[in-house]
This record gives sequence, C-alpha cells and structure tokens, in this order.
Amino acid sequence: MAGVANMTSSELVLEYAAESVGLSAAEYRAAVDELRYRRGFLLERSVDGGPARSGWSAERLGAYVLSTHPDTALVVVRGDGVEVALLGEAFDPWQPELRPEGVADVVHQVVRRGEEHLLELLDRLAGRFRVLVVRGEVATAWHDAMGSGAVVYDEAGGTCASHAALLAEHLGRTHRDYVIPFLTTRNYRLRDVKYFPGALSPYDGVLHLTPNTRLDVGSGTVERYWPREALAPVTVDDASRTLEEYLVGQAEWFRSAGRTPLLGVTAGTDSRGLLAAFAEGSPTLFTYVRSEGGRLESNHDSRTAQALAAAVGLSVAVLQVRDVVPLNTTLRPIDVAYRSASGGIRGGNSAWVGAIQRDVEVRPEHLMVRGFGGEVMRGFYQQMPTAMTHLSPNQLARTYDVNAGAAVTRAAFRHLMDTTDMQRAVALGMDPNDVLYWEHRMGVWGSITMLESELATASMPGYNSRRLFSAFLGLDYVTRHSRQVIHDTFRRMRPELMGPEHHL
Repeated sequence: MAGVANMTSSELVLEYAAESVGLSAAEYRAAVDELRYRRGFLLERSVDGGPARSGWSAERLGAYVLSTHPDTALVVVRGDGVEVALLGEAFDPWQPELRPEGVADVVHQVVRRGEEHLLELLDRLAGRFRVLVVRGEVATAWHDAMGSGAVVYDEAGGTCASHAALLAEHLGRTHRDYVIPFLTTRNYRLRDVKYFPGALSPYDGVLHLTPNTRLDVGSGTVERYWPREALAPVTVDDASRTLEEYLVGQAEWFRSAGRTPLLGVTAGTDSRGLLAAFAEGSPTLFTYVRSEGGRLESNHDSRTAQALAAAVGLSVAVLQVRDVVPLNTTLRPIDVAYRSASGGIRGGNSAWVGAIQRDVEVRPEHLMVRGFGGEVMRGFYQQMPTAMTHLSPNQLARTYDVNAGAAVTRAAFRHLMDTTDMQRAVALGMDPNDVLYWEHRMGVWGSITMLESELATASMPGYNSRRLFSAFLGLDYVTRHSRQVIHDTFRRMRPELMGPEHHL
C-alpha cells in the first residue's frame, strides 16, 4: 500500500476494503459499480440524450430520457404519438403465451384505445414491472399490483427512478434531517422488517409510489386508480379457482418463456403453493439457516424444505447464513450495493442475498420467485393487536408500530393517506388494514427488499395480481384468515405437499 501518506481517508478505506475481499482498488470499484442500482432505471425530462450513469443505456421517449442499467429488461413500443416502455418481467397468467414484447404491444394498443382498457389489463398482469407511457411532454408511470417494481419520484416533478439513492444522487439531494434520529431509535433498531413511514424515503423530496396509484412524472402528482368500483363478494369456489388458474398460468409462462424458477422453500404455506405449481418445471430450490457464526446446517425450516422437495422428487440446497454480521463483512461489493438499494435504512448487508450470490449457481434463465403476496390475500394486520378500527393518521402510525407517537411518523401517514386517497379505497369496501399492509408495507418495504434480492438474481413475487387479490378480498375475513381456501387449492394441485408430516 505504497504512498499512503498521499491518500485521502476515502482512498485509504477503499484500499483496505478491496484488500479485505482480495481485489485491487480498481477491481473493487468496478465490482461495486456493476452491482449498484442493478436492474434499475431513471426517467427524467431532459434535452440531453445521454445516460444518467456511466455504463448505462439511454433511450429517448418524447421529452424524456430513460436511462437503464445493463441488466434491466426493457421493451419499447412506439407509434401514433405514444411511446410505451415496459421494464422488468410482465405476464398475464390467464394468457401465459404472451412474451414481454407481446405484453408491451398490448399495453401500447390499449393505451391508444383509452385508459380504462389499460387499467383492465394492469389488473390481470403479474410479475415485477414498471410501465412508462409518454405522449410528448406528458409521462405517466405505473407498476405491478404490489408495486414490487419500485418507483420513486421527485415530488417537485420531472424525474422518477427505481432506487431512492439513485434519484437523490442524480438530483444532489441529501438525507432528511430526522433520518439519523429515526434510524437510531430503539424500536426501529429492534425491528427485523425495517422501512420508513408513509411514502418517505431517507432523502429530501424523494417519495415512493405506492400500489394502486399512478404518477404524473412531470408534475410529481399521484392519483389512485384502484379500486374503481365497490369490491364484490366472492365465493370460496371462485377464490380457489382464481388462485389455481393464477399459479398454473404462472408456471406455464415460465415454461413457454424458457425461464427456470429459483425458489426459496420454507415450512410455511406460500412456498408450498409455488412448489406445487413449479414442481414439473425443474426449479432450482434453496433454503437457508441463520446462526450467529453462519455454520448451522439444520433447523425446522430447512428440514421441512428438504422433506417437501423430496416429496416431489427434487433436492434443495441449504445455505448457511450469519445472523450476527461483523463490520468487515459489510465491505464486500454486494453489501455496498445493498446499502444503495435501500438508502441505508435496512442495515449493513443482507447475508442471505450474499449467500445466493456466493453459493447458488445463478444462470441467465433463472428468475427467483419470492413468496410475497400471500399475506395480502389472507390479511395480516387484522391479526395484530394494533389492528385499525378506522382510517386516520394516528391509527395508521399505530399499526405501523415504529415510533408511532412521533410527529414525523404521523405527518408521514397523513401525507400518504391524503396523497393516495386512501379514504376512497375504504369507501369502496377495502378494510383499512388491507390498504395499509398491501400499499404501505408491501409497496415500500416489499419493493425495497425486491431491489435487494435483484443484486443476486432477477426476482419477482409469487402472488401478484389485482385479479388474484380481489378474489380474496371479496371473501369474509374469517374465511381468509383460516387459510382453508389456500390449503384446499394447494392440496388439489399437489396433495403430497400438504400431508400431516409437513406442518403448516
């Protein structure tokens, strides 16, 4: 490490970090740059056609420039004064033969016919995606049902992106004044599921677009588009049939698209449904075991995962993950990129994402399917002692349950409630607990964790369609919470996964 006396403190830390992972400083910097904001995008109103970051691509869309990471899946369709960009993986489980190019074509066709046709299509689509529609000076951004294809935006208008840190870096924004005090409170530090209240990101003026709303990029204004009418009651048979159709159609799309599912298997309900659907598609299976030293090889989840895999003639890799993370292990390139994915609000690293990168042979055709969405169907907050009885900023903050009495938390939920017109969703039959879980927890925390897993492999939620969610929101809560509809559906698909030896 010659010439240390002439190094800045940042250069010296870089040298030590690179040395700790066996790389030169140049190799280390290149590895971080390759992973940072992986599969991300930035859309800005601009006369300059250049990309927002070195090594990214740029695409002119009307008055806007779309910059994308080299690994970002992108299809652009143009014609009749309308330009549509589809980013990520989008498919229709009820029409699984459509490739992303076909979905983009359909989006372009229905946009030209009228917005109501686009909304009907978006209700059906699954996967993890964003749709950008540009007509000259006007750009609108939409995302998948759960908002797992993260969209963050400048509330002053003109720009949106995939990562809050990316947008803040591009705009020269700094952390909000209260970020460090919020992060260091005891009840935030103790939470495993870490995310900020409301639509807040850690950066001034950078907000999350939550599910069931669209963004006018130019003005930075948000408008709710779902539900559009009162939620209709649904029979148990209809809900079960919709779930099975969804899972079968999803698996068929994987087969026809030549993709290989990468599944994390646990002892829980949701991974069983995915395994039931994908068992014939030669999925790659993994489970992980957390322990303080990262050496434990077995626990209840891993043993059950192995039994479930064996029941359908498959094997599962067991990843050993550290539960307590030493500071030195946060210097790997993937961990630096991990902190960029969340703006630093979710800790120093994600050991399980690093374990996938290290121990799983990820191939280009792999697409990780995470068991997200089941709790939207079943209801989650209704089970909690903090469940809401009515919609208000204080009730939202209480159910969020981190710094609930703080002025910043209540103000954030007042802003989210008003900006996204939550009251209209409740008036049309949504339980406020469902609105908060689906749109806030999954739309903010869930979308950030998807950005994190994308560092290792392309990812998507396993249950993610408004048509699917509507079928379960139309059931009474007792039926939803009992899981009977879900269990019966999975048992019909793969009875060997629902036997008494595999406790739910």
